[in-house]
Amino acid sequence: MKCDPDLLWTLVQQDIDPGDESDSIAAHVETCVTCRATLADIGGDDAWWDDAKQWLTIREQDSGLPADDWQPHPPIDLSFLDEPHHPEMLGRIGRYDVETILGRGGMGVVLRAYDSDLHRSVAVKILAPEWAGSMPARQRFAREAQAAASVAHENVIPIYNVQSDATLPYLVMRYIPGVTLQRCVKATAPLDVATILRVAGQLSEGLAAAHRRGLVHRDIKPGNVMVGQNTDRVWITDFGLARAADSVTLTQTGIIAGTPHYMSPEQVRGEAVDQRSDLFSLGCVLYFLCVAKPPFDAENTLAVLHKIVSDDATPLASLRDDLPPSLVSLVHQMLRRSPAKRPADCQAVIDRLSDAQREHHDGK
Repeated sequence: MKCDPDLLWTLVQQDIDPGDESDSIAAHVETCVTCRATLADIGGDDAWWDDAKQWLTIREQDSGLPADDWQPHPPIDLSFLDEPHHPEMLGRIGRYDVETILGRGGMGVVLRAYDSDLHRSVAVKILAPEWAGSMPARQRFAREAQAAASVAHENVIPIYNVQSDATLPYLVMRYIPGVTLQRCVKATAPLDVATILRVAGQLSEGLAAAHRRGLVHRDIKPGNVMVGQNTDRVWITDFGLARAADSVTLTQTGIIAGTPHYMSPEQVRGEAVDQRSDLFSLGCVLYFLCVAKPPFDAENTLAVLHKIVSDDATPLASLRDDLPPSLVSLVHQMLRRSPAKRPADCQAVIDRLSDAQREHHDGK
């Protein structure tokens, strides 16, 4: 591929279809000093575009599907399962008889199973065979279990059991008979203000509980939030990218942590992150709750990443006129590119949401 500055700019400006051509451009950027310099001039430094290029090449390995991590994605090979206790089941892992496939993500498969000892349905997340031989992947998977199990809160899906030494490590979670927030919003938008505020409050409370344990989730997004059947309660799930704030990151193994539309600017740049990174991602989710689309959207991954580090989100007030001004102000503060300009912590977000609740109630 020949160097073409105009083509690079076109890609960043979303005027090129995603796919093989955008991937080939990203591959070329990796080895071309001239093109890397051009991209740096457009809006990011070398490290930023390193991460952007790396994301394109491994985007399906760790973050799952772009819209919703746990969408059905057949076929799934279940030959690793043992013979079930009952012939109508798909198979068995440990004491759990597998009933059906719930979905899959980049690092594993999620199954609905029946716990024959405790007589209850559970969700079993199994590390994919292609990852089970990777020590970094096993460490990441074990870390998910440790992180999630340490958080006891009504808005965080509880972990019941962990088998990290199994041939295929797996963890057992509460089964939630519902859908992801991604699907819920897409199916029912526009959400009324009361629902937006209720969901926002619950997400903030659950995330605050994780932050009190010293955790950074690193992948807060609608696909990692489960909604109950009557939509009155939500749960944060998939701490697969979470890490203790003082632990050594595993992203040096070549796995990018985060999902593009909901990544913070510091994640995009490959910088160190803290709990304020989660607040940016949560702000993106609240924006999505309000208008059913993320604040930074584009036709290809490079353009999304460029928007996150360079652009301001379209003002919510210009997209919807029934939102409490205090909610609009909060969301846009959470989306500030500088972590220092965001709310101080989840409790500050919770307090501001309470103000928005009162404002909404008084305005009725």
